[in-house]
Amino acid sequence: MTKLKTLTTKYRIVLGILCLVCIVGVGLGVKAYISDVPPTTLIENAGGVVINNPAPEPQMIEEGLGSVTSPDLSSRYISVNDDVTYHIGGDFLNATTTIVSIRSPFRMATSSANDVVLRDTTNSIGYGYTSATTTVDLVRLDVRTTATSTYSVTCGASDTDGYTGTAAVDTSLLATAANAIATSSTGILENNLTEALGGLVDAGTVEKITLNQTYPYFVCVVTSAYTGAFTEATNTFDGKYTVQFHRQR
Repeated sequence: MTKLKTLTTKYRIVLGILCLVCIVGVGLGVKAYISDVPPTTLIENAGGVVINNPAPEPQMIEEGLGSVTSPDLSSRYISVNDDVTYHIGGDFLNATTTIVSIRSPFRMATSSANDVVLRDTTNSIGYGYTSATTTVDLVRLDVRTTATSTYSVTCGASDTDGYTGTAAVDTSLLATAANAIATSSTGILENNLTEALGGLVDAGTVEKITLNQTYPYFVCVVTSAYTGAFTEATNTFDGKYTVQFHRQR
């Protein structure tokens, strides 16, 4: 009886070892063609030689995408397919007849004596910056507080910076008739906008102008029969402006 128990135990051990070998063998056979990367050629039926070529796994094409968290853009410019538009705005300058004075936002280096060098852009090694040829197609003046005298406004390209002196408009984008705006008037002045269509007064029919090396500033100048209406520190005139500049990058 003891011998029979011993043989039974040995038989069970041998059977267990055989089962373990079979399990390991099947696992290795499966691993022979299953991996983290799908096979490009898989033989499904060796006897019938049926071959399947699975399509390669698709790859995601990642693009550099940006995002904004607000409808308000803090940048002064936006570029679409290298077509760059600057939106420059601010408050009217106070106590001066040059209520707007903007240096061209598109600049290029120059050492030519014929070019007007922009304020504060002279380089220590002998050259400064002037305006590249730039389109200006919008100027909007939002007059919010009335003046103490009738007046007219002219906006356009200039060779003179209004921050450092009295500027003159050389090429007009916006121009009202002399002393055409009444002292009690507030509202919008915009190039190519008439009084009949909602403008404060007729502001001319010019659609766009350019800034260049000769005229690198954009300015707006007021003219009044009473000079102190704009130059005195106690003047009441106030408002905001918007100007759009365009150029291909």
